[in-house]
Amino acid sequence: MNIILSILSILISFAFIAYGLSIWFGSVSSLIILSFSAITLSYGFIGFYSIYQVFKSSQTKAITLIKYVSFIYLAVYFAGSLDSWRISGHELLAIFTVSILLLVNWLLIKSIYNRRLNA
Repeated sequence: MNIILSILSILISFAFIAYGLSIWFGSVSSLIILSFSAITLSYGFIGFYSIYQVFKSSQTKAITLIKYVSFIYLAVYFAGSLDSWRISGHELLAIFTVSILLLVNWLLIKSIYNRRLNA
């Protein structure tokens, strides 16, 4: 079961890396957009690192790290959506989707950690 959960978490982290790379190599290259791309890439790599730490050690650092980084990423994503101080329906749907992905990734890593401790 840990293999399935870790594969799902890896896929979510890979989705954030792919999203960050698509922004980075996109046609618009302002400093704010490149910064958001770097933050998105960082979240994807931190997701991979958290999975590695869960399997490597029995400390809760990985769970705490992914929880706080997820919250920070959601705050940055929400602030980026406030371009005209209003959020459209598409932006609200995107915020909801990103928040669900972040929550699922955190719960997957937490579940892997708990199953590893109880095994």
